[in-house]
Amino acid sequence: RLLHPWILDYGQETPRKSRQSDIIAACQLANHFNEFDVVFMVESPVEDFDPQPDINLLLAIQTIIKHTNRHIYCLHINEEAMLSWLTVLEASEGRSDLGNYPGLTVGVAPTSPLQVDRDSARVLTLAASRNLPILPASMVGGGGTGPITTAG
Repeated sequence: RLLHPWILDYGQETPRKSRQSDIIAACQLANHFNEFDVVFMVESPVEDFDPQPDINLLLAIQTIIKHTNRHIYCLHINEEAMLSWLTVLEASEGRSDLGNYPGLTVGVAPTSPLQVDRDSARVLTLAASRNLPILPASMVGGGGTGPITTAG
């Protein structure tokens, strides 16, 4: 179970930092099931080696792209994370117009009461400027972009 950027292993009480092998295992699991058309991805830095902090996320993204052939629905945590994805995709595709890139849909989550915050608006602008498909979430995520309980 991914607790961004923590992993809670089955039977364990304490979460741990994610490792590159966790990302690979999640991709392999998704690849194994024909029923899965999309891999949902949230940026998760890896801890099993010590890259410079500014490239850690790039290595995690590269790992995902390398280990799955599924379409990726990527819900970015901020503008910097979106720029990291664009850096990797543009380098791998050799172009900045990613409109025909078949592997990524950009997700944006609203905040309560159904508004888009500044980082999400910047992510939308970046995705649109590269002709990437955008799929906004239809509701606030409990504990993420809104209250953890329905009562608030």
